[in-house]
Amino acid sequence: MSKKHFALAAVVLAGALGLSTAVAQQQRIRPDQCTRELARSTLETLSWDDVATQRAVAETCAGVGATGRGIQAARARFYAGRAYNHIPGGVDEAIRQLEIAVNSGQDFESQFGRELRAARLELVQAYRASGRVEAARNLLNNPGLRPSDPAVSYQRAMLILAELREAGRESAFDVLRGVFVQDDAQLLGSAEDPTGLTAAEIRRGRSWLYWLGMSLGQEALVHQGRDEEQRRADAIRAINYFGPVASAIAAACRNQSPANCNGIGATEPIGSLGFPVAPNGDQLLGAFFQLGVAHLKAAGVQDTAGLAAMAGSGAGQAGSLDCFSANIAPDAVSHFQNARYAFESIVRVAPAGSGASSAASWGLGCTILANVGTIPDPGEQQRQLAMAVQLLQRAPDRPLTLLTLARAQVLQGQLEAARANYQRALSLAGPDTQCRTGRQASTDGHAELPSRIYLELARTRFTEPLAGARRSSPDLFSRTITDILQARPQALAEAEGELQCAISLDAANSEARLTLGHIYLRLGSEGTLDPPPFTKAAQVLRYFERPVGSGQEGRAEGLYLLSRRETLLQQNRLINNRAGGGDGSNAVSFATQAYNTTQRPEFRHQACLAQMLFGNTRDEGYCSASGQGYERAESLLYEGMYWLRRGQRERDTRMSSWSRSIQAFNRGIRETSPGVLVDSVHPSLPATMPLEDLMHYGERYVLRCARLDYGDREAASDEVRAFFRLSGMPDPCGGAPR
Repeated sequence: MSKKHFALAAVVLAGALGLSTAVAQQQRIRPDQCTRELARSTLETLSWDDVATQRAVAETCAGVGATGRGIQAARARFYAGRAYNHIPGGVDEAIRQLEIAVNSGQDFESQFGRELRAARLELVQAYRASGRVEAARNLLNNPGLRPSDPAVSYQRAMLILAELREAGRESAFDVLRGVFVQDDAQLLGSAEDPTGLTAAEIRRGRSWLYWLGMSLGQEALVHQGRDEEQRRADAIRAINYFGPVASAIAAACRNQSPANCNGIGATEPIGSLGFPVAPNGDQLLGAFFQLGVAHLKAAGVQDTAGLAAMAGSGAGQAGSLDCFSANIAPDAVSHFQNARYAFESIVRVAPAGSGASSAASWGLGCTILANVGTIPDPGEQQRQLAMAVQLLQRAPDRPLTLLTLARAQVLQGQLEAARANYQRALSLAGPDTQCRTGRQASTDGHAELPSRIYLELARTRFTEPLAGARRSSPDLFSRTITDILQARPQALAEAEGELQCAISLDAANSEARLTLGHIYLRLGSEGTLDPPPFTKAAQVLRYFERPVGSGQEGRAEGLYLLSRRETLLQQNRLINNRAGGGDGSNAVSFATQAYNTTQRPEFRHQACLAQMLFGNTRDEGYCSASGQGYERAESLLYEGMYWLRRGQRERDTRMSSWSRSIQAFNRGIRETSPGVLVDSVHPSLPATMPLEDLMHYGERYVLRCARLDYGDREAASDEVRAFFRLSGMPDPCGGAPR
């Protein structure tokens, strides 16, 4: 036989087999099957996806319904309508058969109750499929359908989506979450319980709950650049979506891994909202991962810098959080516990080394790191840090996860290992990782991540390992101001090149600018790297003079350093006995703007110092005593110095100002405990100085200015006197008022 004839024979044979199969199925559906009670119907066991079989049911039962009488005809119409509902293009005939079944079946409700409920729900679905939303809604509100019926809830959610599409996602989710977090035993129907769902409806309902919850939760997590309170509120909203999804997965996959679980199936598409594909095992485990991330964000952990450059590794992915950024929320402990449980739920069931297990290892490590600074026992702190590093070494090999690992290794003191991981992160961070020396800095965000990596590389030069409670706060002020003040000068100088590279890659890297600018000011004041007039510092910090966006990160710190530059220049003139310096309007303005943006005591003291140093003493508010304890005692020193300086400046109110000055010093002496130290006002002085000595000198200084010291011999140290002189008070008192 030729190939052509063989092919023709095969086609004919296939057609014959198909015809004989259809005939066999037609014969398999006996008319008596169309009149049995729903609880004993063998039609329930037939596949809904087998179109030929459903067509046979529809045609056979429709014939019985047309010729039958009473309850038997109503049952046949119900079976026919339900079968037509599963045949492409059969919805109109389904509606006709089901409407007859519902209308006639009401006469036999005591015997036809299960079928009547099922027919109404099937008719709701048919109305919805044909676009008859109002008819579907009216039928769902029929007193014969109980609102607590799980199947009614499912149809109500589907109707919301059909009517409102995108706008109805949250309302539909709220309906579904009340039903599909239950396990199969609670949801499945039985002969004795007509309120249950079919297994197929359960799988579809959980699928809708999954897709809606995941999409809504992820949207809640991606908000950037908003205030801390709003970010936490968004994270809690995300938890309210991811939590029910995780519960539904746990119910569907009881005693088995989600990777092998078929308790969540495909869905019926509804317009553009269709999610016909069943989530796979990794996607199901991903719900627990997203839940863990949301709990970390609710605890105060912020997004890591560089997400904009990471296609496929953005918000909600392993490495997406800066695990050292936590500004701990009041309820952080419970969020950390819940995050740990979510990540451990993945580790328990995911194969070791799988993507899900690796991502969960990062999550567990991040949870430890976010909380490690609060552990009071140094030994336990080191054990927890070592555990975090071990977990992070199993995380996916991505720039963001390597960034987290390297920063943890810096805290351990493993600087070489940290630098190696930063270099590995750079090699994976894309093509734009080379320093742009002599070229314009990037402003498009594509080099944001490598810029951050260079910043962290620079910090390995001067960051101290974690040692008990010594670890500084992870906030921006501590990282760019406090840490620089405490670091070794040589280590700071070594960081210059990498910080310059970070800025050349990303002009908007505020932390790199603040760090480098402060290094220039500190080392320049000590005579190296950028001596007065601090030209390099001005070039780096000028970026903060004008806002570049709402809530610009680091602007308050930048203005503070700009004011510090002005006051350091004026203090340098005093040290070298040079006149000039102007009225210091920039120094005062920068500092007051910084304090009005972020009410830090350091910014307030800088605003006060700038006024005193330049004699620009128009606003007493920044120098008046405030706070409690140590903060109040220190502010009393500044209040006394302010009124002393103001008295020198204003002839008419001089004695009144000096009276207020000595009162502030007297209160400070009474409230100050021995041994209390305050930060110095210039790098040439000791870093801290005894507050009590400064208060006593301030009191004697006022008496001398008012000529009430009666020639008492001055006993203050040279450092104490220099503190006042470099704060704007000439020594001895005298000097022309300004």
